[in-house]
Amino acid sequence: MQLRPSVVIGLGSTGKHVIANVEKFMYEVLNTETLDIFRFVVIETDENRTEEDPIPFGRSTNPVN
Repeated sequence: MQLRPSVVIGLGSTGKHVIANVEKFMYEVLNTETLDIFRFVVIETDENRTEEDPIPFGRSTNPVN
């Protein structure tokens, strides 16, 4: 299997959870926290998101207006 550099973008709450699951898969199955060829971006689209909502691996953005 050939791996290529990729950017994975998660939009909104669903995208945030997908990114979290992909990172969890990489950690549990591939025995690594990250692969340098992958970059993950989460863009929160909900203006009403509270700071108590979990953010995968501590990354966040401001809501898009």
